[in-house]
Amino acid sequence: KELRLVIEPWFHKYLTKRTYEIEYVEPYKLLDKSRFDIYSKLLFLEQIENDRNNYQELYLSFIKAFTLGTFKEPGNKFKVSGDIYIKTFKEIYFNIKQNGFDIGNSIIPISKEGNILNGSHRVASLMFLNKKVPIVRLDIKSPDYSYQFFKSRKVPIQFLDQCAIKEIQIKKNLGKNLKIAIIWPAADRS
Repeated sequence: KELRLVIEPWFHKYLTKRTYEIEYVEPYKLLDKSRFDIYSKLLFLEQIENDRNNYQELYLSFIKAFTLGTFKEPGNKFKVSGDIYIKTFKEIYFNIKQNGFDIGNSIIPISKEGNILNGSHRVASLMFLNKKVPIVRLDIKSPDYSYQFFKSRKVPIQFLDQCAIKEIQIKKNLGKNLKIAIIWPAADRS
């Protein structure tokens, strides 16, 4: 019953066990190719904090892709425009920055594979502030919000590239071994 108060209603049907454990995980452990949108949110937070670069259009292109251009969030009658998404994201970030993350208000649901199901703005805020993320694991398959998902939804390639560069920077800072392959297209042989 308590968990129903802190996760979104559309996840309630997946609460089939009697008890669940709330875990606190390092935010970067939640980075996965299935949530490529996190990098757009981190770039936008850089803009807010450092007032350099303008990532608003980049951020909104990912929201546009999620919502098929409507800027309407399912289950939230108040999120109906890009301006509201920006305002809400800023409120989330500054609230967490000033007050910490209140598990009495929300917990991040993650899939059985360990991927973010909802709450990417909260996770990005915690990641940017380097604070642990309170999660609950649900028996749900991960959605695929990978690079290819956003490419298929027409996010401009330069925005996808900026997010890929951000991903590389983060993984490098985490000490991950990175490998790059360059594949040249075959020349026209006619």
